[in-house]
Amino acid sequence: MRVLETSKFRRVGGETNLTMSVRIVATTNRDPEKVIRDGLSREDLYFRIADFSLKIPALRDRGGEILGLTQLFLNEFNQ
Repeated sequence: MRVLETSKFRRVGGETNLTMSVRIVATTNRDPEKVIRDGLSREDLYFRIADFSLKIPALRDRGGEILGLTQLFLNEFNQ
C-alpha cells in the first residue's frame, strides 16, 4: 500500500529507497463496492486503484457483438 501512495520501496535487505513509476490495470467480474461492503476486499486499496473506472457489460449481455468480434479475431489470427 505504501508503494502506491509514495511510489517508493526498499528491497528486502536493502538500505536505500528506490522510486518507481507504474500504472496498474485491474479487472473484476464483481461489483467492487459490494465486495468491500461484504468485507471481502480492502476499501483503501480500492480507492487507490479506482482512479479511472470503466464499466463494460459482460459479453453474454452483448450478444450482437459476438459475431463481429469473432470475425475480427479470425481475420487478425489468419494474417
